[in-house]
Amino acid sequence: MIRCVIWFSDLRGFTNLSADLDPAATVELLNRLFDCQVPAVERNGGEVLKFIGDGMLAIFPVDETNAREVVARALAAAREAFAALDPWNRERAAAGKVTVRFGLALHLGDVGYGNIGGAARLDFTAIGSAVNLASRVEGLTSKLGKRLLLTQAVADLAEARTRSLGAFEVKGVSAAPVVYELVEGWSVPPGA
Repeated sequence: MIRCVIWFSDLRGFTNLSADLDPAATVELLNRLFDCQVPAVERNGGEVLKFIGDGMLAIFPVDETNAREVVARALAAAREAFAALDPWNRERAAAGKVTVRFGLALHLGDVGYGNIGGAARLDFTAIGSAVNLASRVEGLTSKLGKRLLLTQAVADLAEARTRSLGAFEVKGVSAAPVVYELVEGWSVPPGA
């Protein structure tokens, strides 16, 4: 078990987007999308654990003394990832292509961290209710028209100002989590 900030991101509209692309173009698009995120995560002390289709799971380990610092690094990685995405989208729009969007949730919690699988095939990952919550909160990004959502555990430690968007029922979570956004410049139009 380790404590960490969990990064869960997912491409928006992947089913419709991939329907118009052949498999090679789909892989190229996903690789470019992940190239916006992976370097940002790694530069800020995070570890990318897996790609789940068009989604990505990463963690930023926390110890007893550095939770506020780790939250700041995870938020810096989010800013960098979106900053890398925006010019690529300008290029795509100029070429008459559909822009690419992803939602991102950050949550702080305890996870099981290690190898999981069968005797002949193992996968290194993080699991547990904290990962599930991060995934469910990411699912709210599209519904709320936000690029980035934070759980209360992250918002409480963020140095940047945050604003509560309210509590939302999510599948598999008994208590509706309250989600937050950063106040400065993270809003996007509904459906983005």
